Amino acid sequence: MKSFFKSILVYVLTLLARATLAIYKPKIIAITGNIGKTSTKDAVSAVMATQYLARGSYKSFNSEIGVPLTILGGGSHSGKKIGWISVCVRAALRLIVREEYPQWLILEVGADYPKDIYTITQWLRPDIAVLTQFGEVPVHIENFKNDRDLVIKEKAYLPQALKKNGTFIFYGDDMDTQGIAQHTQHTQMTFGFRDTNTVQILETKTMYTDKGVVRGMEYIIKTQHAGIVTIQKEGFLGNTYAAACAAACAIAQICDVEPKYIQDALTAYVPETGRMRILEGVKNSILIDDTYNAAPKAMQHALDTLGDIDTPHKKIAILGDMLELGKHTEKAHRDVGAKVASVAHILITVGIRARFIVASALDAGMKDDQIFQFEDSRSAGKFAESLIQEGDIILLKASQGIRMERATEELLRYPEFKNALLPRQSNEWQKR
Repeated sequence: MKSFFKSILVYVLTLLARATLAIYKPKIIAITGNIGKTSTKDAVSAVMATQYLARGSYKSFNSEIGVPLTILGGGSHSGKKIGWISVCVRAALRLIVREEYPQWLILEVGADYPKDIYTITQWLRPDIAVLTQFGEVPVHIENFKNDRDLVIKEKAYLPQALKKNGTFIFYGDDMDTQGIAQHTQHTQMTFGFRDTNTVQILETKTMYTDKGVVRGMEYIIKTQHAGIVTIQKEGFLGNTYAAACAAACAIAQICDVEPKYIQDALTAYVPETGRMRILEGVKNSILIDDTYNAAPKAMQHALDTLGDIDTPHKKIAILGDMLELGKHTEKAHRDVGAKVASVAHILITVGIRARFIVASALDAGMKDDQIFQFEDSRSAGKFAESLIQEGDIILLKASQGIRMERATEELLRYPEFKNALLPRQSNEWQKR
């Protein structure tokens, strides 16, 4: 019955979304990739909102339900049937009684299974398609017969669906995105670190307070449209945001956003929770909460960031299973373990698959007394509190199913604000 209701819901939401696009005729920016989709969506939304009436996907709503829901302006609700009916009724009324509607939609489009993006592109035709970077082992690869080529093929459906005069923007430092671009007959722009990109990330550096406490990142980006753009992200870490901001700069050029708005917009916007966010921890420690999800390349990026932080204090990595990797599971986790040994003083793991992280960390030189294993995230968090000292830096990351945000909750200096600070704090998630 639940599956039947979902099928009907997808059909109705898609029908209403298509009708809404036909009547209001907004322009569409659609974003996909393997790493940084939501971060890119947020950055693009921030820039576009400075000059246009724009709407971005709510949180990470990027599925067969999430995409039409964003088009309809449904936002978040309880997920109960009465809530969905209400969304559909309001959407139908907006088809009859015209109201102000966004000039631009910024849609995140994901693929958990084959044909996810293909199905959406049968009715969604973007004006601009953005493709972020891939990894050696893409997320959800288990659902694609463990074949990364099938994942790449699925993502390629989005730029193939571009309107005739559309523009394809992609991460130019990635061989996979370059391969897709060779088969895309549209105007193209690139972003990335290499000097061959249309928008180039010149420098990224970690920012510290006067007392030497990590506080965020600074990105210096070279653009054709706005010259040199300097962005300071207070409270967030990692080069994923640099790439997201560079993609937003490329879109700003295409959409004629005035250069004077770009730097301030990208500095001011607040990304979604659970993505390399700096939080205050117990005993005046620093938490790097990256608990929203985990793919192998994103895990490596997070560990690189931890390693780059200059501090005299301990670095603790609390890491959990990466799911849906299929035959790549062991190698991907072992690669993480090798990296951990070079950047962290203490390793705490959660989950069965994370045992490969432990084994590899031991092989790479970590000692038994530096490593601790747990079956659930909350227990790991409670234990970590006993090890933490003032100034320590703790990275937390795992796939969604591990619920690593529960470990972060145990370590928050102000846990009463967890709803605003952590991912998956809705009543629906709390029941799981």
